[in-house]
Amino acid sequence: MISNKVSGIYACVCQDPFCAQLARQHNDANVLCLGAKIIGGMIAMEIVKTFMATDPLTAEKYVRRVKKVQKINDEYCVPVR
Repeated sequence: MISNKVSGIYACVCQDPFCAQLARQHNDANVLCLGAKIIGGMIAMEIVKTFMATDPLTAEKYVRRVKKVQKINDEYCVPVR
């Protein structure tokens, strides 16, 4: 939860590859969080592979959403020094 307080970090918690794909595509997430007590090693590897292989979507509605999040980030998050 603290990760998203740092400027430029867009962290997401994913329990499956589909969640990881959507986090990257729709929200341009750049940090992946996995629950070690919830996710086994095999599925964790699939989630990581999917997250790393997925690019953000460039349709206007997704770009608009990411810009809104970036604006909030610029106003409220702690800058990296």
